[in-house]
Amino acid sequence: MLPGLDAEGKSICVDCAGISQSFTCATCGAEGELWFSSTCIACSLKRRLTELLDDGTGQLAPRLQPLMAALIVMDQPWSGLIWLSRGDVAPRLQALARGTVSIDHAGLDSFPRGKGPEYLRELLMRTGVLEVRDKQLMAFERWTVRWLDAIDDPGHQRLFRTYLTWQHHRDLVARAETGPLAYGTVATCRSRANSGLRWLRWVADRGRTIATVTQADMDLWMFTESNPTAANSFIAWAIRHRHAPPLVLPPSPNRAIQKAQESERRRLLDGLLTDKTIGLRERVAGCLVLGLAQPVNRVCQLTLADIEDRDGEIFLRLAKEPVPLPPALASLLTQLVSIRANMGTAANPSSTWLFPGRSPGNHLCGRAMSRMLSRLGVTRLGRQAAFAQLIATLPGPLVARSLGYHPGTVANNASRLGTDWAAYAALKSRSLSDR
Repeated sequence: MLPGLDAEGKSICVDCAGISQSFTCATCGAEGELWFSSTCIACSLKRRLTELLDDGTGQLAPRLQPLMAALIVMDQPWSGLIWLSRGDVAPRLQALARGTVSIDHAGLDSFPRGKGPEYLRELLMRTGVLEVRDKQLMAFERWTVRWLDAIDDPGHQRLFRTYLTWQHHRDLVARAETGPLAYGTVATCRSRANSGLRWLRWVADRGRTIATVTQADMDLWMFTESNPTAANSFIAWAIRHRHAPPLVLPPSPNRAIQKAQESERRRLLDGLLTDKTIGLRERVAGCLVLGLAQPVNRVCQLTLADIEDRDGEIFLRLAKEPVPLPPALASLLTQLVSIRANMGTAANPSSTWLFPGRSPGNHLCGRAMSRMLSRLGVTRLGRQAAFAQLIATLPGPLVARSLGYHPGTVANNASRLGTDWAAYAALKSRSLSDR
């Protein structure tokens, strides 16, 4: 350490400055800033954890040893001390260590709801203490129990328990097996259930049941509700499983895609590429949205394995075929890889996500990324403008294969813009015949 100053104002060591105060850790002997009982910050963290994870016999709780090991080696031990000082973190750890709360998912569920217990759950999963499960799936399961308990009508409750179990939960379990669920995926399931319950209660208020509802009722629903199609998922399920009679459902509105002005998109894109006052993480993410028309959730799920260096040219895998990046964007991406955020704590010390989040083992969530980008003017309208520009200037199949869009989505939008895949196919055919 160089805590002193010489006559010229230059930093000097303790001995040269004649400082009598010791900066040597009483535990490890390292010189540095001292925190508790003349110990450095790393040893202070270890000492605090030793107290909290004591199983009541003066020994470290065996099941929590992996958690201890992960916390004491992180690059930013001060963040660990700050975390331990927050709210009920310390009492929760003591409860787990001393066996008053079981070290399993059911035990974590017994803590009061909030972000604190869920962060601890994810940290325990990342360190191998708990079985790894999808956090969004678990959140949906907990929400299901609370939501069903709040339904007064026993018949409605039974019906929606079946609907949520077989229509949504089963699908979410299958999706979770292929990769982490997005918040929006689970939010859509909850929204459809809420809309279905609202429709069912509306039917009951008219003196009907789901088995006796008529087409006249559906017509009235369509013309009196502000968003009549919101309940279509539940109603269609009820018809398929013969809980409701055959009904003609309200048609989904054919909304034209809105998009930002192309000049505004280009202005924002140029700013992201050149303005060094903007955070590097936001610059890269914003360029992927405005330049390659990538949805924010897909951007958040990129990993280091999606980046390829081919003899100095940087490629990024967004779908089946990696796409070459423009030099300016490639340079930003390369810089970001070496200085990714949220890598200094026990949450993500060896993360392979391009955008690591604060939550253990997870990438930055789409909602957080959207908030950061919206402050810079990067919104869904800008992405739609980028998508329109791409399909107007590039062959539709190339856009679909390279950028991860469904072929039907590209074809429909290309048709609106006056381009079609048939022309591309004919052009490709002629090109092959000329060889």
